[in-house]
Amino acid sequence: MEEASKGARKEIRRAAREVAEQGYRLEENPDAKEMLPLIQDTISAKDFKVDRLDERFAAWWQAIIDHKVGCGFLLRDQAGAPMAADVLVWDHHTAYSILGGIRADLRGSRVGTILLERMIREAHGRGLDFDFEGSALPGVERFMRSFGGQLRPMCRVVKIRSPLTFALWQAHRYFTQHRRPWVWVD
Repeated sequence: MEEASKGARKEIRRAAREVAEQGYRLEENPDAKEMLPLIQDTISAKDFKVDRLDERFAAWWQAIIDHKVGCGFLLRDQAGAPMAADVLVWDHHTAYSILGGIRADLRGSRVGTILLERMIREAHGRGLDFDFEGSALPGVERFMRSFGGQLRPMCRVVKIRSPLTFALWQAHRYFTQHRRPWVWVD
């Protein structure tokens, strides 16, 4: 956490103080049934689509636990109600936060900071890098960068043999990456 910005370190200290004062509890590897509603609520709030998550999540979570390739965290309030959940998975070198959720009334609070800090510590405790995976959303990107992640350039090579397919693919990329309402005038 030495790489984290001064503001992020201050936010982590505030979050830790809030956990102690409010009596929050952070559980490791909770039941899938408790994490799923939080994750589904966040997916719905962000207008994402995940096919058949409710059918697949329990089996997927059990496979992660059985193969020892990840862990989950569930933050509970003083009364024991789930507040936020996140799933951390890893390979031989890197850990990734891949699926998280937070109660609607807590969005914008320090709850996300508590979970992220715990996942970073878990990854580093295992001798792994924590991959923030970047974001195209400016607010998310600023939040993640404040924790000291290093930028790594990424590139993608696509080979398309057909000129028509290439033109269609480029048009699709152009219109989906420019989030402006397009008006066609005759």
